[in-house]
Amino acid sequence: MILKFINQGEYKKAKNNLLVIIKKDEGDAEAYNLLGYTERQLQNYISAIKFYKKAIFINNDFIGAHHYIAMAYLELDDIEKAKYHLNQLDLICLFGCKDYFEVKNRSTNAVKLISPKITNTSHRLISLREKMKWTAKKFYIEELKFIKE
Repeated sequence: MILKFINQGEYKKAKNNLLVIIKKDEGDAEAYNLLGYTERQLQNYISAIKFYKKAIFINNDFIGAHHYIAMAYLELDDIEKAKYHLNQLDLICLFGCKDYFEVKNRSTNAVKLISPKITNTSHRLISLREKMKWTAKKFYIEELKFIKE
């Protein structure tokens, strides 16, 4: 019945039914995953992520939850967290699976869309950060030389 509501786009009805199921069985990873899906379809991304995390907590190898949470993070332009779950899918699926490739393609497209947003200031900050790393390494090497003497 819940899948029927979801397939018909009746996400609020699906959500209400899923909340009843979760009250009865707090260990139902699939119910949390579907609840996350309904919230994501309602564009309640933060709430969706909370439910996906609960599903993953119950079953760390839950392919669907890793897939959907990555998609939610992509909706929020949080590429790093999406990549984390993409990497989890890569580990779980071993030789790749539909979920892995869907997230990978979507994240690649998201990176292309976000990349033009980087300004020259960002590039200067990255360059400055690299210079600071090099200076810190150089200082560390000088300290080691001093300690050895």
